[in-house]
Order: sequence, then structure tokens, then C-alpha cells
Amino acid sequence: MVNNRKLAFIGPISPPVGGVSVMNENIQKLLMADYEIERYSTASSRRHSWLLLIFDKLTIYVKGFKFILTSKAKVINIFVTSGGAFVREASYILMSILLGKKVVIHLHSKSSGEFFLRKYLINLFGFVLNFSDVVIVLSEKHKDFFSKYINNNKLQVLENFVFEKQALDQEKRSYNNFMYIGRLTKIKGFYDLVDAVKYALKDIPNICIHAAGDGLQAGEYNELLRHIETLGLKENFYFYGEVVGDNKDNIFSICPVLIFPSHFENSPVVLKEALAAKQIVICSDIGANVMTLNSSCPDAVFYYPVGDSIALSKLIVLVYGEQENLRKISCNIQCPKKSTSDYALGMLHKVYSRLL
Repeated sequence: MVNNRKLAFIGPISPPVGGVSVMNENIQKLLMADYEIERYSTASSRRHSWLLLIFDKLTIYVKGFKFILTSKAKVINIFVTSGGAFVREASYILMSILLGKKVVIHLHSKSSGEFFLRKYLINLFGFVLNFSDVVIVLSEKHKDFFSKYINNNKLQVLENFVFEKQALDQEKRSYNNFMYIGRLTKIKGFYDLVDAVKYALKDIPNICIHAAGDGLQAGEYNELLRHIETLGLKENFYFYGEVVGDNKDNIFSICPVLIFPSHFENSPVVLKEALAAKQIVICSDIGANVMTLNSSCPDAVFYYPVGDSIALSKLIVLVYGEQENLRKISCNIQCPKKSTSDYALGMLHKVYSRLL
């Protein structure tokens, strides 16, 4: 029997930690007081051999069908990207429709550069998504783009949102502690940060980068550590791995500044977490970062040209030197209303009230 108060979710949950898995878990956490939640995780390990990885993905694929077949939920929420995994997600969408389910798509897609956004495949991508009842996109910009391929009446904007942080004592945050969240890769700008710390070290000898994230194979991680040791920075980096919940909040509590040097982003939830935690932000000047932060406190955000580690180092030193003034400014930092959990809850209730 179908349960009208039950929602099913198909998508990655942590670990590994990433933007899609964070939002999947945040939405479930937000709704669990009002609905019964079923969930199936499509996350796979990043450290398998290629043979085990194929087996892992096939197992996830088959178990997903079983989850849909046995689910008593009337509404199936499916987290979709426009990469190769859409082959699997498309089959889940079509199977759910055939079983008479209402389907809500949470579309975490870029607007270019991914496999199913190619000239001829994007029409197929839109054709499949049009079978769903609602397609939730990350911004008005994404809505404008996908409205060419998906029925505009089905599109609903919900930005990546964050929960309010507990009150933080700014006086206990030391400005030699800087936070980084994300994969420890070149595309995320982590190597830029390492080089920037080398340049900043003479001005801030006790600088400490608290890095939360992973995303590397064992060999890549060892290569990164060797690079850091070669530069004499071993004592200036503390690696937490992938963290969630209280462990993640503890890092926020000691770091007054977030450094976000990424070369490419879609809708960076990390920046919104920083605003919710009243952190000063140093970040690359890519469009997604500017768009996310443009309504926040301008005196608390510092941009530098993406990939320029010397410019990044100068901002790190500047922020460290202005800490007394920035401590006062940080008290007034607020997360934009449309990026808060209260706003997200109201929007989601409207969606499900139409479908249940």
C-alpha cells in the first residue's frame, strides 16, 4: 500500500562527502519531522580497483531497482547529474513513472562541459526529465538554461541551503587558523593554497590550514604530502579527511576564515556554510563564487584572480593583519534568506503538497 506521508530518496549520501550528498542529507534532515523517509544511497567507494569499482557500480544499479520496486512511498526523489551516471538515473526515473510514482528530480548539473550537455545529447536529457513531475534546479540561471529543454512549468528553483550554526565566540577564534573544505585537488585550487602558504609563511609563521576533505587516491595523496613536505610546510597543514556533523562544526568553531580557491564550481554550498558560521571568506573570483556571495557582507569577502597563488597569499596576510577590525565585521555576516533551511522547508512543502 502506498503511504502518502512517506518520501523516498535516491542519491549519494556521505561518505564520500560532496555537494550532492550534502544536499541530499540536508533535505532529508529538513523533512524528517513531517514525513517518513526512505533512502537509497548511490555513493560508491573511490578507492576500489577498476574491477571492484565496476562490480560496485553494477551492484548499486541493481539494488536501486529493488528499492524502487519495494518502496511504499508515493513520491520518489532522484538526485540527477548530467554526467555518465545519468544512464542509471534515467532508468530509475522511467521505472518509477511506470510504477505510478510521482517523481521529483533534484538536478545538480552544470550548464556545460558534462557528457549529457553535449549538443545532441542534451535534448535526450531534457526528454527524460520531462517525464518527472517536478525538476528542482539550483538557481534562476540554471532555470533559464534548462527551460529550453524541460517544461518550464515543472522547473522549481531551490538553492543549495544551509542550517544556522550555533552561536560562535569570535574572540576565541584565532586568525592564524584558516579553514579549507573540498577535494584536495588542483581543480579545487588546493595546490594554489599550498603555494600561497609558502609565500605567507614569513608574515604568519604559525599559520595553520585546517583541511576537511579527501577525493584522492592513495598515490595522489602521498604525492600531495611529499609536495607539502618539500616546501617545508608539514607543520602548517592539518588534514581531517571527510568530516560531517559535529566534527565539521568543530572546525568551523576554531577557524574565523574560510579559504575557497576552487577553479570551477556550480553552486558552492561551502560558501553558504561559511556565511552561516560568520566566517571571513577568501575565494577565487570565478562566477559561481561571486554569484553566491554578492548579497553578503562585502567587507567580509575577499576575491583574488583564480589560480594566482601570490595574490592569494597577499590576501591571507592582509586578513591576518586586519583581524581586530574583521572580528567586528564578522558579527554582522548573515546567510542570504534563499540559502537558509527555513526558506528551503517552505518551498519543499509547497512541492510535496501538490503531489501527495
